[in-house]
Amino acid sequence: MAPVKRSAVLDVAAPCDRVIRLLSSRDPSSFLAGAARLSGQGEKRGVKVLTFASARYGSLRVEAEERVEADRLELLLRGDLHGSVRVVGVSKGSGCRLYLEAEGEGKLVEEYGGDALSRVINRIMVTLVSVFPATLQPRVSGGRLGDYFIELLELINLAQGGSARIQGRLRSIAVDLSRGVVINSEGLGEEEASTIARALSDAYSRLVEALGILGDGEVSRLVVSGDKSLIVANVAGKISVATVLQQGGGEEAGASGSGAS
Repeated sequence: MAPVKRSAVLDVAAPCDRVIRLLSSRDPSSFLAGAARLSGQGEKRGVKVLTFASARYGSLRVEAEERVEADRLELLLRGDLHGSVRVVGVSKGSGCRLYLEAEGEGKLVEEYGGDALSRVINRIMVTLVSVFPATLQPRVSGGRLGDYFIELLELINLAQGGSARIQGRLRSIAVDLSRGVVINSEGLGEEEASTIARALSDAYSRLVEALGILGDGEVSRLVVSGDKSLIVANVAGKISVATVLQQGGGEEAGASGSGAS
């Protein structure tokens, strides 16, 4: 099985050495723990040891050794996940462009797939965005938006203060799906928001009906990917908070919290 890769590019409004120091101050296990179902962790001669639950193999063991330089952090992985996680910083004015890459092969990837590596990238980006203003560059190998991108959209949509930004136009809307009406919106006109609310309500009702027939329960997330935009709607009860990313064009918009209690 060939090694699987996941990557992302993030511009951070802080010097590279400061960003790398932040990441190196965190326990690397906190990043790797998201790869699969963690069942135990420890340390042996300075090397982090993580154990993951496995339906196929019983358990999976991964050893992680951290290497840190002024402009990079690398986790060398051995065992049932063999590969590395790299964060490399390149100075860009007063800020830093970070290239994040996770690469691995072995039993853990065989069982959990590339999503395991996406979740590791997710955790690193969530850590960075929670501390520094940052802009995600929506460029992914093969032109596809990965799972980590969707997770970051959720984070930005719920973030206090809206310190994180995405290159492109970012808009959000909270909808009462049971009535098809707008609760509040950001970056959308009133008529446009009402149209989206009705459409989301209709789509939700149809999906709930279809999944009910299949016996799969209710919809908790709607993801619509088009040529020029990505829409993510997270559903809690009958309330949906939808985030719309319009790619292309030089316009950027900050994201602020949106939701309902």
